[in-house]
This record gives sequence, C-alpha cells and structure tokens, in this order.
Amino acid sequence: MAFTLERSRARVGRIGVLSLTTDTPWSLPLFALLLLSVIWGATLHLVERDRESAVRATKETLGELLDTYEAQVGDRKDSFVNE
Repeated sequence: MAFTLERSRARVGRIGVLSLTTDTPWSLPLFALLLLSVIWGATLHLVERDRESAVRATKETLGELLDTYEAQVGDRKDSFVNE
C-alpha cells in the first residue's frame, strides 16, 4: 500500500489526526525531529556550561596576574626608594 495524500485526507476525515501520527511517513520524521531537538538542546547546554567555566577561570587567572604585577611593581618601587 503506497502512501498517498488522498488516502491520508480520507483517514483524517474518518479516524482523526491522532491515527495519522502513527503512520510511518509521519511518525518517523516527527521522532527524528524530536531526537535532533533533544541532542541540540543538550549540546547547547554543555557549550554554555563550558563557556561559563572558561569565563570564571579567566577571571581567576587575570586576578592572579594582576596580584603578581602589583607585587612586582611594589618591589621595584621599594628598590628605587631604598637606593
């Protein structure tokens, strides 16, 4: 039995929309779309979580570098004052 548009219209009229979703030509693409949506959602969530982690690590590293720079500048200033 080949799937035709006329046959699907007749089914919608007789049985309803719910039975149309159980046909493979409709259910398989819907399932694939649902699966792809879940995969993309999970991927985007992981990317956002990694981005937030990278921003946090960058802020911590920058703070450490600024502390080191401040200590070095203080040492240099003290060495000029003591000379």
